[in-house]
Amino acid sequence: ADRVGQLAGYVTSKILSDTNIPLQDLTKTSLLVGSSRGATISLESALRTFLETGKVPTHTSPTTTLGALTSCIAQESHLPATSFGLSATCTSGLTSLIQGIALLDSEQAEACIAVGAEAPITPFTHAILRAAGVLASSWDTPFPCTPLAYEHSPGSGMILGEGAAAFLLARHKEPKMPIRP
Repeated sequence: ADRVGQLAGYVTSKILSDTNIPLQDLTKTSLLVGSSRGATISLESALRTFLETGKVPTHTSPTTTLGALTSCIAQESHLPATSFGLSATCTSGLTSLIQGIALLDSEQAEACIAVGAEAPITPFTHAILRAAGVLASSWDTPFPCTPLAYEHSPGSGMILGEGAAAFLLARHKEPKMPIRP
């Protein structure tokens, strides 16, 4: 599996093992996975193979789509879930959370697992950001990652990282603490 799939799958399995709610028994569960770049490592590997051999591995298309990411996580988690892949650049994880709340509010789901996952540390992604001039180029400053600072330091910019987070959203008849007033 691509690194983004490993990260998203791990946080999903962790949240399922830590909860007391039997999500497998809920018929209206949704899994929402947000990732701006998806399976970038796998896609770049397929591109290298193409450039070297002139052929693309047959599994490239089904394994590098956002739908494959969400389907694999739902199958591995044994969730009877409707799964959605969401891509909205840097806000993809937040978009999955907002969409999960909307599904609960509209009573289209009884529970939602909202996941955000990114694994952009690849040569191609670095090249894109370097060409755009937004990647940090100097580590000699006290704060090398201040791309939006009022007084932008020379060499300061974005620093890439990898990570994933999952949130369990559920509507209960008797909440232990109010979520909204």
